Amino acid sequence: MRQTIIAVIGLLMTASIARGAGFQNPVSGAAAAGQAGAFTAQADDASAVTHNPAGLTQLEKDQVLVTFSFISPSVKHITPLGVTEKAKGSTHQLPGFYWAAAPSSANPVRFGLGISVPYGQSTRWSENSSFRYTGTFSEMELLNVNPAVAFQVNPRFSVGLGLNYYSGRIKLEALDPYFMMGFPDGSHQLKADGEQWGYNLGLLYRVAENQSFGFAYRGGFPMTFKGDLKMRNLPVPLGGPTYSTPARLDLDYPALVNLGYAWRPRPDLKLEFDLEWTNWSVMDRVPVDFAYNTPFLPDQSTLKDWNDTLSPRLGLEYQAGPNARWRAGYLFLPSPIPDRTYEAGLPDADSHIFNLGFEWKGSRLRLAVSQSLSLPEKRRILQGGPYDGEYRAVNHITTVNLGYDF
Repeated sequence: MRQTIIAVIGLLMTASIARGAGFQNPVSGAAAAGQAGAFTAQADDASAVTHNPAGLTQLEKDQVLVTFSFISPSVKHITPLGVTEKAKGSTHQLPGFYWAAAPSSANPVRFGLGISVPYGQSTRWSENSSFRYTGTFSEMELLNVNPAVAFQVNPRFSVGLGLNYYSGRIKLEALDPYFMMGFPDGSHQLKADGEQWGYNLGLLYRVAENQSFGFAYRGGFPMTFKGDLKMRNLPVPLGGPTYSTPARLDLDYPALVNLGYAWRPRPDLKLEFDLEWTNWSVMDRVPVDFAYNTPFLPDQSTLKDWNDTLSPRLGLEYQAGPNARWRAGYLFLPSPIPDRTYEAGLPDADSHIFNLGFEWKGSRLRLAVSQSLSLPEKRRILQGGPYDGEYRAVNHITTVNLGYDF
């Protein structure tokens, strides 16, 4: 029983799809997504609030941008005995909203507001799978409300600063193996919520008319989740049939650094190369405290030991006439999770992601769409535990933007 709880708590922090990048979601906005996230040195729409707030100084009009990403994951686990198990697939929807204000063309100050879901998603395995005692369902969502301000220091150089309010929730369900004691299996569910503040900043420097550099930093932050663990069908010798206790989990989210270089060899073509460094090593351990400790449910500290990652991104944007833009990109997302702490709640692997996008822009209205194909590499785990076997995945990500310039 104690080992079951330890494994369950470990999964709480890793609810996602198999696409690399830990539990980080795809980039927000079709302009950035269509270029595989290579957008730091461009950042020329309202989503700059998230990608590089300094880019807001490029907007000449007020702008509203509504974005939706639809993620369709497919994950398979092939056990060492050759049995194939599939995670129950469903389409995840990630909404986003951005607003940017340009007081006047002569005013060097711009304001912005972004609402997005930078971390989250979920994984569900069958109650007959080999993971049923470590997690049948795991979910984490983190909402970010991000007001920002940008200032154009001179025609070449701009700075931006944002304040971030984060609101998160986690949920996990699993079975408990009471059959080992001669009783029917039980189940438990943990729900918890948390909130925290953070910040992000950005710099944009135009070296020449056709070249620019971008820098963006998003600070890491700790978050405490508070909620309840509820256990059902608990054997009478353990205090059944139900048991509930308040629970507290402490989780550190990573800092991110983005560097971008954009080159425009001609007015209708932009090439950009970005690097994103993510401080995943803050995911060392996840401590969990229960208000009512018992011999079978003590406080825990689950080892993660994740690694920092460096992700290269290459993006292209082509202006096909006054109203149309085509986009394409590629990025490599390394997994921060070592084999020794691998978990089925996050079947993560090094991933190759290919992207295409298109945008139509009228006098005020703009519509953009991007399509991403995420191809995680096959990953084989041989640690002598329940997660041993081979993991295969593929993910389709569609992002749609609807924007309006005032």
